[in-house]
Amino acid sequence: AYSRILPQFTQQYAAVALLSDGSSVDITRHVGWSVDNGAIASIDTGGLARGLADGVTDVSARYVGGATDLSDTATLAVRSQAVTIESFFLEPIESIVLPGTRVTYRAIVVTSDNERLDVTADATWLSSDTAVAVVDSTGVATAVAAGDAEIPATLRYRALPYAAAADLRVLAPAPVVTDLRVSPQWAEVLVGQEQAYRAEAVLSDHSVVDVTHLAHWHSEAPAVAIVSL
Repeated sequence: AYSRILPQFTQQYAAVALLSDGSSVDITRHVGWSVDNGAIASIDTGGLARGLADGVTDVSARYVGGATDLSDTATLAVRSQAVTIESFFLEPIESIVLPGTRVTYRAIVVTSDNERLDVTADATWLSSDTAVAVVDSTGVATAVAAGDAEIPATLRYRALPYAAAADLRVLAPAPVVTDLRVSPQWAEVLVGQEQAYRAEAVLSDHSVVDVTHLAHWHSEAPAVAIVSL
């Protein structure tokens, strides 16, 4: 794997173990992380690398457990301090979702040498209305309730601030039937007389709809009374 970052920006690495039954397990925090050139980048115990100076270095992960000793290597390139940011934007720029949906945002910069770099982990994320949507530090927003919210992100590089925003619209979910009411609940008639019944559906938005002609009617004692559809 090959990654590129700007100085002082970060790159999150993950270590995944492939088991003999074909399944996989995230062991990012159970391996030893190292870089070949500590002057170019550093890396912590959770696999988060930070660019320090212009250059290329290998990032290694090693797992030792019993008779098992496995390792793998990725390459990290840290760009020159001379490289500047020309533009900063978010993806997706607009989303329309239902409550409970998660939207994963990415923060992207285009550098002075026309290279796109993902800076999601280095951006600061906010929500303009947490009653509509909340967003975590990794840029993952969760829709809470119907409404419109703006998801802004900010970034600082070489003491310069950058800002971008995305629009998130959360739609109200379609109402569903929560209860069915039949009226009248009690009726007493003579043989041969008719009794009209009414069926009403109570919806999740608390509205009530007449569904008399949509309901399926039947009598539990047809020898006593029958009901027409």
